[in-house]
Amino acid sequence: MIPSGGDDEVLETISSALALDLPGLEIIVVVDVTRASLVASLTRVFDFRKSSRVYRHELRTLFVRSIWVSRKHPRLLLVEKNEASAADAINAAVNLARNQLFAFVSAGMRIDGAALARM
Repeated sequence: MIPSGGDDEVLETISSALALDLPGLEIIVVVDVTRASLVASLTRVFDFRKSSRVYRHELRTLFVRSIWVSRKHPRLLLVEKNEASAADAINAAVNLARNQLFAFVSAGMRIDGAALARM
């Protein structure tokens, strides 16, 4: 789960996550609706389309505007939210996640698949 940061950092972190070969891996990026340029960039690069995926409201969050899934990488999801804190973004990602184990990374981080596999 990647709460968004700078555009280039987000793209780098997503690319790093997509390179991982972990069964059941799901990548959820949460973007504030005020970041229209980032949403446009991500849509252009990863070919996102709106998703009808169910959003469980188990953890309290501010309004989730839309959920997108990548046509190129179906395990990559994008969540557009109203302005929110990092904690709210993480809660939204947890609500959407299908897996019981989570890893939260900041934009700009590279992910070591071997380290995650050992967890």
